[in-house]
Parts: sequence; C-alpha cells; structure tokens
Amino acid sequence: MDRWERLFADLDRPLLPDESEVAELVEAERASVTLASRLRGSLGSALTVCVPQVRLRGTLRAVGKDWLLLRSPAGIVLVMLDAVTELSALGNTQPAAAVELAASAALRRLARRGARVVIYRVADTVAGQLAAVAADHVEVRGETGAVVVPFAAITAVAAPVQALDA
Repeated sequence: MDRWERLFADLDRPLLPDESEVAELVEAERASVTLASRLRGSLGSALTVCVPQVRLRGTLRAVGKDWLLLRSPAGIVLVMLDAVTELSALGNTQPAAAVELAASAALRRLARRGARVVIYRVADTVAGQLAAVAADHVEVRGETGAVVVPFAAITAVAAPVQALDA
C-alpha cells in the first residue's frame, strides 16, 4: 500500500473516541454546569428550596446570576443562591442569557416600588420597607428605624406578589 492509499484508508475510518475519552468529555461537560444553568432548565416548575431554617415552595419564575425567584400564592421570594442548602430535583441545563442580572438589580426593582419585605437571615428575620439597595447591602425601614443588612447575611427576601406587578 502506498502513501496515498494509507492516507485515504485513514480518512475512511471513522474517528470515534474510545470509551475513556467519552467519559472524560462527559465529566468535563458536567463540571462546567452551574446551579443557575440547572435552575434555568426548571423555569415554570414547582420547586422546593431550602435555606438555613426555612423551606420555601413555589413556582420558579426567574433565575439571575446569584439568585432565583419563587412565586407562590403567598407572594414572591428572592433566594440568594449562595444560601441554598438543598433543592428539589432540577431539569436540564439552559444557557445563560446574554446579560444575567445580579440580586442587587432584582432588589432595586422591589425598592423602587417601595415594597414591604421580610429579609431572612441565618438566625432571624428583618421586616419593613425596602428603602435602598447598595453595592453590597440593603437598608430596610421598620417600625423601630432603619436597619442595614449586608448581602452576605441575606438568605432570602419575601414580598407580596403585588410588589412585582406595581
């Protein structure tokens, strides 16, 4: 067999990876999947989300860079992804939108509407009007005055459904 015949014989042979290469590719693909992309695959589905000391149930309405939004008959809940300790089963992955909104953008929308919120922290809650949203904290005005809560301390923020519709 001359050089050209060997070349064409090689081209005729299918280029199939062996099983170990396929396993490596599958593992590499799976390693790149984020929680947010898995959540996007479950948009519109009923979801149970656990954060410290709270189990939340609702329909998954939106997913951002670092948050998810549940809607239930009782209202809406913005959940910080870093605070999630457990989720019910999720769907397939979905690619991110061109621009993913951070939690601060979603919270600013609530603040513009003067929403009354309950902010869940690991050990307690803070209730009042969401007055301001800064780069790394929120200000809530309650009956006893204003309270500043760093984003790092927030596990979830609940508001009435009307807060989104206003």
